[in-house]
Amino acid sequence: MDKRGARPHDPEDSETSRAVPGAGYPASVHSAVNVAAPMLAAAAVTLTGVVAADEIKFRWPGAAMLCLMLAAASLIASVQFGFRAQMYRFTEDELDHWFVGAAPDPYPEGSDSKVHTLAVARNTWEIKVRPAVYTYNVGTVLLGLGLAGCLMPKPDSEQSGVRWAAMAVALALTLGELVWALKLNVPHTPAMSPPLEGSPTAPVHVEGPGGDASAPGTPVERRAHDDA
Repeated sequence: MDKRGARPHDPEDSETSRAVPGAGYPASVHSAVNVAAPMLAAAAVTLTGVVAADEIKFRWPGAAMLCLMLAAASLIASVQFGFRAQMYRFTEDELDHWFVGAAPDPYPEGSDSKVHTLAVARNTWEIKVRPAVYTYNVGTVLLGLGLAGCLMPKPDSEQSGVRWAAMAVALALTLGELVWALKLNVPHTPAMSPPLEGSPTAPVHVEGPGGDASAPGTPVERRAHDDA
């Protein structure tokens, strides 16, 4: 409550605020997909090897290894989806550098085509990066389930109580990750969060040579058009 008795606005309380990617969204996606996902995938593969090499010490080795391998596959898929989407994430300077010396110049001075290209690329990136985010979240949940399966004690275990407690903690954390992922993954749609006029996420009408809107004119726009 503030001094006037009104409850301060909490961005997490708004469905719309969760639907609109913030300015730091690309950086957070990069941290998850390009940094965390490869390390988690490596951990899943390593733990699978440990279980396979000494499965007699685990209660359900098959189920644990299945969850771990599915987790590794999902996390690797996240890296691949992120790699695919990254080609549409670039700055104006990077765009200029890429087409240095091109003839004819796809972005002549005074033309609006560069602004259109950057907007089209950003919209395309937001669409193509979603599978990377989804598979990352699925992978982390599966990794938690696989870890819980590894912690499940055998009937003759001397420390079954401690291992059951450890398994319960792993399952609780996995459930928390699942709830958190479902809470954050609100679809970003124009109906939920209409973009402001002139914003980088606003729909862009791109016309190619001769005014044909179905054939974008710049190389990046043609690539986005072909991949759509």
